[in-house]
Amino acid sequence: MSRSFDAVVCRLGAMFFPDLLAAFREMLRVTKHEGVISLAVWGKSELNPFSHLITNVVARYCEVQAEADPNAPNAFRFAEPGSLAQILADTGAVDIKERLLKFNIAAPISVERLGIAAIIC
Repeated sequence: MSRSFDAVVCRLGAMFFPDLLAAFREMLRVTKHEGVISLAVWGKSELNPFSHLITNVVARYCEVQAEADPNAPNAFRFAEPGSLAQILADTGAVDIKERLLKFNIAAPISVERLGIAAIIC
């Protein structure tokens, strides 16, 4: 199945791959020479209100431990601009383009309305 696909898409999953190099090399292997690989990953946590606000509330009540390995699989593994592009380049990808998409996440619902009574750590 080498060079079989015009496009390979991964939305909000690449940051959880345990072996990035193997995963990206496999994506390149199955993508046609003129094909495209498109990946969407989260940027910085503080720019993501859904994650950042919830994490801040939980941190008030639970001890939050820092990741021992900043490159370990986690939602914000590629938050630093250029980090994903560099790994793709390391695997042999060419013509890499990276862009930051800005958007608003809003949910007009209160904690009280959700009925959250306790946070369990």
